[in-house]
Amino acid sequence: MNKKRHILVVGSGVSGYAAAVAAAESGGVVTIVDKACYPGGQCTHVNVGTICGLFIKDELIEHPFLTDFYKSYCDFDEQARVINHAGYPVLSYDWKRLTDYFSQKLTENKVEVLSSAQISGIQTSGSLITEVLIEKNGEELPLAVDAVIDCTGKAVVTEFLGTETICSDNYQAPAYIFELSGVSANSEFQLQMILSRFVAKMDFPPLYVVPGSFKTGKVVLKLALKVAGTDDEDQKEQLLVATQKFVQEKLLPELKEQTEAFGKATISVLFPEMGWRTGKRPKGKKILTENQLKGSFKSSDFVAVGAWPMEEWKEDGQVEIKTLTGVCYGIPAGCLRHNTFDNLFMAGKNISADERAISSARVTGTCLQTGFAAGKMAGADNAMDLERVIEKLYQTIEHYF
Repeated sequence: MNKKRHILVVGSGVSGYAAAVAAAESGGVVTIVDKACYPGGQCTHVNVGTICGLFIKDELIEHPFLTDFYKSYCDFDEQARVINHAGYPVLSYDWKRLTDYFSQKLTENKVEVLSSAQISGIQTSGSLITEVLIEKNGEELPLAVDAVIDCTGKAVVTEFLGTETICSDNYQAPAYIFELSGVSANSEFQLQMILSRFVAKMDFPPLYVVPGSFKTGKVVLKLALKVAGTDDEDQKEQLLVATQKFVQEKLLPELKEQTEAFGKATISVLFPEMGWRTGKRPKGKKILTENQLKGSFKSSDFVAVGAWPMEEWKEDGQVEIKTLTGVCYGIPAGCLRHNTFDNLFMAGKNISADERAISSARVTGTCLQTGFAAGKMAGADNAMDLERVIEKLYQTIEHYF
């Protein structure tokens, strides 16, 4: 009987959740570490509000993990529904219900969750990571590992290792999301028209209704900031504080004074994180590029299907959406495997991709798939077994290619 593999997942966002469940299903002993106190990443701490990338045209992507997630989450959250957003079907969700869903599934799969914790050191031997130090409650916990999956979206593990990252001088602009109560309107469309006129008059950054969020006098709004993305953590924190202050002290008072629909509005939730769409990524054995998204690129090691358009948020707060040439594209296993360390895998917004390619591959539905694939790959016992796992992952989606 083979010894159980000890697998560490860094980051408990959607890709981290999927990676942990997949690794556990493969028989691994799985631990998730995250600085946050509850799982979900940007889906819950930022409240993106819709799950994009689940569909090819109007059909759910035929992927076993994605199909199971879609059906089980819709059963779990009875208010979740498929809506049309900018011509694409997306799944709306409630961030509290999604948090509970992830927590329940991780518990069911016997995943150890170390919340409010972070990596403080990494030990290596040759091309392998052998031990990770985890800081929690002021103590350092050494954890022997057989594999690590970086799902942080900002190359945290790679930064500790000092290996090469993929960076950009033109990261996507971030957004900040908050919830208001006491809002009065007939529809989301009416609210969006009111907001569009308001920001034009005030010369504020664009303000959008998160699709599907207007319910019983509450609505979730997304403020598209007119700033460039950054890898500097101090700058990120400063921008978060300044933006929350702007929402509380400038935007809402003006909105209340100048619009009837928001005249009695109050802030019910200021989400604790900024929505950073892209950032530095580890360099993998392969790099997903914009040209490969055009659909002509084929490979027998595809482990995930991407179907969302290239969606880039500019520094002026506007979005540019570029439709894919084909109906979908494949993401090679090499984009989930670290270029230097054989037992380090990546998933979600952390896959090895150029800035244009990640503008499509960063959405939730695709992150669930790459997380699942990375978890299965990390569970492989050896190089030969890894090849078999990749082949099996490809077989689940090969009908698309």
